[in-house]
Amino acid sequence: MGTAKSASLRVNTLNTQGYGGANDWQIVSTFQCNKAGLIEYYAQREMLKYRTYRVYIKDGQKIYCQELFECEVDIGHNAVIKAIQYVEKNH
Repeated sequence: MGTAKSASLRVNTLNTQGYGGANDWQIVSTFQCNKAGLIEYYAQREMLKYRTYRVYIKDGQKIYCQELFECEVDIGHNAVIKAIQYVEKNH
């Protein structure tokens, strides 16, 4: 889960770079909002127990991925919806 101006460009970059050691990233869902960073923050906070860490090589350097979650897509989707509702109510 993440924020980007263009989801299709972002997923292409993730796959090209092999982000997190994977090259099969796919777009599952997108939406536009004014507080994307805040929603992402709360959604990721909701998902902490699913956080996983991976390392990959980019331009000859080890990159440590810290924004990866290992769970069913529904869990991530529900975390985003919960974050949207929280942000709408409290911000």
